[in-house]
Amino acid sequence: MAKAKKTIKDVLVSIEEMPYEVPENWSWIHLLDSFDNVTDSKKKVPTKEYQEEGKFPIVDQGQSFVGGFTNREDMIYDGKLPVVIFGDHTRCVKYVDFPFVQGADGVKVLRPKKFWYSKAFYYALKSVEIPNMGYRRHYPLFKNFCIPVPPVPEQKRIVEQIESLFSKLDEAKEKAQEVIDGFDSRRAAILTQAFSGKLTEKWREETHCYRNNYLQEIEQLAAKTGRKNTKKVQNDFADDIATIIPNSWASTDLERIARKITDGEHKTPKRVSEYCGYYLLSARNVRNGAISLEDVDYVDKDEYEKISKRCNPTEGDVLISCSGSVGRVCVVEDNNKYCMVRSAAVISLLAGVPRFVMYMLQSNYVQEQIKALTKQTAQANLFLGAISALVIPFPSKEEQEKIVEILDRILLAMEEAKEIAEKTIEEIDLIKKSILTKAFRGELETNDSSDEPAEELLKRILAEVPVEEKKKLTTRKTKVKVAMNKDMLEAVREAGKITPERLKEETGLGIDEFYEELKRLTESGQVSEKREGGDVYLEVRDAN
Repeated sequence: MAKAKKTIKDVLVSIEEMPYEVPENWSWIHLLDSFDNVTDSKKKVPTKEYQEEGKFPIVDQGQSFVGGFTNREDMIYDGKLPVVIFGDHTRCVKYVDFPFVQGADGVKVLRPKKFWYSKAFYYALKSVEIPNMGYRRHYPLFKNFCIPVPPVPEQKRIVEQIESLFSKLDEAKEKAQEVIDGFDSRRAAILTQAFSGKLTEKWREETHCYRNNYLQEIEQLAAKTGRKNTKKVQNDFADDIATIIPNSWASTDLERIARKITDGEHKTPKRVSEYCGYYLLSARNVRNGAISLEDVDYVDKDEYEKISKRCNPTEGDVLISCSGSVGRVCVVEDNNKYCMVRSAAVISLLAGVPRFVMYMLQSNYVQEQIKALTKQTAQANLFLGAISALVIPFPSKEEQEKIVEILDRILLAMEEAKEIAEKTIEEIDLIKKSILTKAFRGELETNDSSDEPAEELLKRILAEVPVEEKKKLTTRKTKVKVAMNKDMLEAVREAGKITPERLKEETGLGIDEFYEELKRLTESGQVSEKREGGDVYLEVRDAN
C-alpha cells in the first residue's frame, strides 16, 4: 500500500517542539522530512576491497573524506547529485557533488528535499547535536530531531557567510596540522643529528674533546663487579655504526655498558585493585620519554617482594617495551616502587648517561635494529639476547651530558609547539561549531524579512504530484508537454520578469521537472528571485 501523502501540518514542528526561536520567515520541520534516504544497499564496497589507487573514489563513514578507490564502474552511485553522506556509526557528515562509490556498512546517502539549497542542508545537518552513542547506529535517532529551514535566498547567504569564515579558519588549521604532522619527522631528524655526532660538532671543536677512553674505564669497572653476560644474538648493523659516528667516539652494544638486562615476571602476578605503594608495569606503561601511570596495575607488598627479586626498576634505569608494541623507551626518574611483567625490560646501566642511552635507542638507527631483531609470532617480541646486542654510539660522558642538554631543550620546545598546535585545532573546531550554531539560529545577520517565508515553498512542494502518479499520465499527454516545452532560461530572459507560476505555463514542464530545473538555475546563479509587493518574480541575473 502506498504511503499517505504528507501535508504541511505533518511536516511542520509544533511550537512546543521547537528547540529555539528562529526568524519569522523560517520554518521548523522534522529532520526525517528534510531529505530522501537514497542509500543503495546493493552498491557498497567492503573495506577489504579498497584500493590505494583507482578510477572511482570510495566515500565511507571514516574521518578521511575519501576512504579508498575502486575500478568497479557498476558500483558507482547513479542517483542525482549532490548528496550528503552520514556516518551511521561515526556521525561524520560529508558533502559529495562528484561521482562516487558507497563505502562499507554504516553509510547513509541523503539527498536534500527540493526546499533546500544542497550545501545549506549539509551545514544544517552538521549543526544538529546528535549525541555520541559509541559505535551504535545513530541514524535511528533522527526521528527525535527537527531542523530549521530558512528561505532559499537566506540559505544561500548563510552558506556564503559560513564558507567565508571557514576558509580563514581552515588556513590556520592547515598550518597547525603541518606542525603536528611534521613532529615525528623533525624529532627523528634531530635524533639522527645527535646519533651521528653532528649535533655537538661545534662543542667538540670548542672543548677539544677528541679522545674517548670511557669504554675502557667501563670494562675495568665491569671486571670488578663480576657481571654476568647475556647470550647475545648476531647484529648485522654493528659494523655500520662505526662509519657514521665521529672518530673520537666509540660504539658499543648494550650488554657492554649494562650491569643487568632483564625482563619482568613471566608468570601471571596477583594484582590488587587499589594502589598500596607498589606499581606493576607492562609495555603499555612504557611510553617514549616517560612512564605512564594512566592505566597501571598494582600489587601488594608480598607480590612486589617476590617479583622484584628478578626485576625491580629503580631511578636511572632504562625501560624498553619488548612485547606487542616493541621499541618504546623511557628512563625511571622517580623513587616509586616498580616491578614489571614480561612485556617490558629493564637496562640497569653500569655507566653512561641514562637519558643519552634512551635517546639513542629512540633514534632511527637503533629502531631499525630493533625491527630486524624482533621475532614475529602471534605478536612481536624483542628478547633479551636481541636487546643486549643493540649497538649505540658512545662518546665521552661529558659529551653525552651535552647531547642530553641540547636534546632536552630542543625536544621540549617541539613538544610545546605540538601541544599548542593541537589546542589550536581544538579551538578552531569549536569556533566552527559555534558558527554553525549561530548560522541556523539566524544570528549571522544575513536574514532578509522580505524573503518569501519557507513555509510557502514547503506548501508548494508538498502539493506536487508524486512520481508514482505522474507515471500514470498518458503517452499523449507526455508528448504534448514535450512539444510545449520551452527553454526555461530563455523564457525568463524574454519576459524580463516573470512569476514562477507563469514560467511553469511557458515551459510546459511537469511540476517535478520544473522545480528541479528552476533549482538548478537559481543555485548556479543564472536566475535570481525578487520579491515585490508580496509576489515572487524571477529574473536573469546580470552577468556584470
